[in-house]
Amino acid sequence: MLIIFDLDDTLIDTSVSITPKKLDSAFARMVAEGMSLPNEEEGLEVLRRLNATAPSAREALEEFIEIYEVPRAVLQVGLHEVYENYSDDIPVFPLKGALEVIKEFSRDHDLAIVTAGIEDQQKEKMKKAGIDFSAFRKIIVCSSKEKKLYYQKIWEQSGVAEDDVVVCGDRINTDLTPAKELGFTTVQMLFGRGVYAPGNKNDVDYTISDLMQLKNIVANLSGISFSKIGKSW
Repeated sequence: MLIIFDLDDTLIDTSVSITPKKLDSAFARMVAEGMSLPNEEEGLEVLRRLNATAPSAREALEEFIEIYEVPRAVLQVGLHEVYENYSDDIPVFPLKGALEVIKEFSRDHDLAIVTAGIEDQQKEKMKKAGIDFSAFRKIIVCSSKEKKLYYQKIWEQSGVAEDDVVVCGDRINTDLTPAKELGFTTVQMLFGRGVYAPGNKNDVDYTISDLMQLKNIVANLSGISFSKIGKSW
């Protein structure tokens, strides 16, 4: 079986541990670049609340500048801080069960990662989280819009049937819908952004809140007799 993972909020904790720190830094940079607010402390709390339920940090920042009527030029400063100015001193943690699941699956299955972002940053986060690069046949860093293309390429190179491909990610629109269009089995990780991720729920075959639950799904896929659509483990 071929199992393709997303990285952020699927194998590593990004939204809970990393992004809030990055947003605090972005807020400070925006203030330094001339953002004027009636109350900076209150403004920072508003940004944090927006981020808590936003589909992405970008959307939290965009809503924030609309609320406070901040010039869009300042938004670019914040986005650069969040997405491009990587900080080496921020710790990165694997999600519960991630390292065990990777190790176990790599014995009997082909594994791959397809993640959106900047390649050096994504691979550095994997390294910090203790993820074994050698467990994966492919590790691809691309834009969100390219995921379907790389899913297909990895699948074609694997030689397995489409029924033997599982894609696990937190966001429906960017991670799972492209996989469903290719006929793959999709598993949504309900963590961080995944909890609030918009998208067509019909594109989700299974939902999990713990990566250890993925072991049962993989073990049963070859001979399940019940409808898998919307199944929660």
